[in-house]
Amino acid sequence: MIAAAALLLLAPALVADAPGGAGLPPVSFDLDGPVATTEGHATLEWSADDGAAARHWRFQLQEGETRAFEDTFIRYEGPDRASFVSGLHDGKTWYRVRVVGKDGGHGPWSDPIAVAVDYPGDAIVVRLMGLGLLVLLATAGTIVTGHFRTRERTS
Repeated sequence: MIAAAALLLLAPALVADAPGGAGLPPVSFDLDGPVATTEGHATLEWSADDGAAARHWRFQLQEGETRAFEDTFIRYEGPDRASFVSGLHDGKTWYRVRVVGKDGGHGPWSDPIAVAVDYPGDAIVVRLMGLGLLVLLATAGTIVTGHFRTRERTS
């Protein structure tokens, strides 16, 4: 009898600390390792075991500067099973996701995944800007030359 009373009193704490609290499933990213990009954006997709309550789920995508997630913020919260992240800085940014139930309870965090951004070096950027300037000057020169040749013929 005393054991049953103790179990009833401790049951909420046990459920809250249990992995996937309140029976919510774990979530995993649908990726095969780190994501590498040179453009500063990526699409992250995830999945969870669907059940009857799946339509009431929300997902939280957390972003952190380190794998330890010491300085974090929620990048996305909602029903979608994917998120487009952009504006990423050069280097690694870490993400993890979890399911949030209708009652506000949440499941465990997924294994973290890194998005590694490696922007092109300054040398290639300067070369591309120089090429763009060359195209601009050639286009402007062609327009001005065409204008004066056409003007001489019509006079």
